[in-house]
Parts: sequence; C-alpha cells; structure tokens
Amino acid sequence: GIDSDCDLLDCEAASHGSSYFAACAGPMNFTMSESACQILGYDGLASVHSLIETAFVRSLLTTGVDLAWVGLTDQDEEGTWVWTDGSAYDFDVASGTTDTGNEDCLYLTGTGANDINCNATSNVSPIGFVCQQPN
Repeated sequence: GIDSDCDLLDCEAASHGSSYFAACAGPMNFTMSESACQILGYDGLASVHSLIETAFVRSLLTTGVDLAWVGLTDQDEEGTWVWTDGSAYDFDVASGTTDTGNEDCLYLTGTGANDINCNATSNVSPIGFVCQQPN
C-alpha cells in the first residue's frame, strides 16, 4: 500500500458511497486496530452493511493485507454480533463462520470472513485492519 492520503498509515484507501475506507497492514489485534483507527482520525473499524459494500472493502485487501479486522464482535454475548460503531447488524457478514470458544472478533479475507480470538495478530498471514469514516 501507499500512504497517498498522508494519514501515516500504509493503506489502500478509497471512498464508497458515503464512507471512506482504509485497509491497513498489520499485524495488530482487534483492540489495537480499533484504537489505531481512532487515533488517526477515523471513526473506528469498518462496519459493512451490504454485499456490495463488503466486496468493495475486500477489493482494498492487497498483498500484505490479506486479512483485515472489521468492527464486528460477539464478545458481550456469544453468537450475538454487534458493530463497534453501534450501527445495526443488518447484513450477515459473519455467515458461515464457526464461532467456537473465544473466537469473538471477525476479520475479512479476500473471499470470506473468519472469527478468531480478539487478541490474535495473525492467522497464517498477519491481520491488518479496515478503518472507516464519513466522506
């Protein structure tokens, strides 16, 4: 990635609809990723609300950012997914994940999604993150 927007992150970034997304290299765990987004002026980790928006965010994932946290967690209640930004969980991006034990945070891959322990920083590849803010 290239820091073309001068936000001090090595990210692939672009606008889609009313949001600006930045997919950034890791490795970082879920909490560190949320904090990094906020410290750098983003609202936080991305929330996706449609198949089209999810496909757009996945298109930002590149070599070096094969896996990326989004702001989806079921830490508070197992099996009840919530976005960290408080928006409605109105699109089942977690469909097909096998949530077992402490797998409470979700990352996107180029073709799917996986839930894993929120403290993880890698799963074969380093886990990056996707930040979001309004345009």
